[in-house]
Order: sequence, then C-alpha cells, then structure tokens
Amino acid sequence: SYLKKTVYFALIQKHKKLQKIVILTCLKIAIIFSIRTYIRVGDWHDSMTLFTRELKTAGNNYILENSLATLYIRDGEYERALPLVKKSVKTYEYFANVNNMALLYANQNDLEKADEYFNKAIRMNGNFIVYQNYANFLLYYKKDLKRTVELTNIGLRRYPAASALFVIRAQAEYQIDKYALALSDAKKAYELSSSPWTKEVLNAITEKRKIQAEKFYKLK
Repeated sequence: SYLKKTVYFALIQKHKKLQKIVILTCLKIAIIFSIRTYIRVGDWHDSMTLFTRELKTAGNNYILENSLATLYIRDGEYERALPLVKKSVKTYEYFANVNNMALLYANQNDLEKADEYFNKAIRMNGNFIVYQNYANFLLYYKKDLKRTVELTNIGLRRYPAASALFVIRAQAEYQIDKYALALSDAKKAYELSSSPWTKEVLNAITEKRKIQAEKFYKLK
C-alpha cells in the first residue's frame, strides 16, 4: 500500500542519514587519532627525549624513571640519574632499578651498598646485564677474584653463550694463576664475540702479559 511504501522509504532515508552520521563520526575520530599519532612521532627524536616528555605527562612511573636513568648512567651523568633511580626504587623495586642503584653506589665508591644491591638484583631473578655488571664490579672494584669466578659460574649456567661472562672469568682465573682455564675461557669469549676487548684479553693471556683493561674501561 501507499502507507507501507511511505514508511519503508522513510526508514531507508533515515538509515542513509544514520550511515552518514556514523561515517562522519568515524572520520573525525580517525583524524583526531592521526593528529595525535603525528604529534607523538614528532616527540620522538631519541629515547631520552621520549622518556623525558612521557614523564612530564605520565607523572610517577617507576619504569619510565628507571629507563631515563639508565640512559643517564650510560652517558656518565650519574647525578641526573640518582634522583630518578631513588624515586623508581621507592615506588616499586624490581631487578632493573635495583641494578641501577648498585651501579650508582659503585660510582660513589660505596662498595658495600653496591654489593648489597647487586645481590638483591640477582635474587630478583636479574637478567644477563645484572650478572655482567655484578661480575665486573667484583673483578674491578672489589677485586674479589674468588667471588668473581663463583658468580660467573652461576651466570654461565644460565647464559652459556655469554661472551662477556667468559671474558670476565678468564681475567679472574688468570690473576689466580689458573692459566689453562683462563686461556680456554678467553678463547671461548673470542669465538663468541671477536671484539677488540676479547682479542686483548686472549692475546694478553696467550703472551702472559698484563691485560690492558684501562684502554677499554674507566676503572677506579
């Protein structure tokens, strides 16, 4: 009937109008998100810029605080890293910020506190970087060769292809006159990573001379 046709076409027209509204709304949302994404991409020049800007908007965020602090530690800006790590640790302790706290204590030459925090990071199931940092600390800062070997033994059971742990253990073994073990570890380290550092350690042990660590690390 005419009435039915009129109602039918009215519904069709209404549906079309609704479609237009939905499409326009979706387009507006897409444009807003596109603009926001463009702004976010514009913010990203490097990790430090991104973390710094994120912290301004995110407020307290222990992961971002520690991530930014890690970059400062990498660049030797320990004073800028310290308040960030302290704040991160106060909010929530996990192995990454505890490891950074240990590094900062080592830089301040507070060896007992550094040792305490490295131990805590290991107990928190710390990753390879924690083992490497702690082993280097024991070797170069505390000069505890026995514990260096013990820690690298544990670390290598967990990370059997870790060149850095082999090269650290090789140096400790070399200094306690376990020449055959030191040479074997130095060769293994070089096989896994043929870097100038592993080459220096291997050559020094082979030639039975002093390892020129100061050429590669700033040591106290």
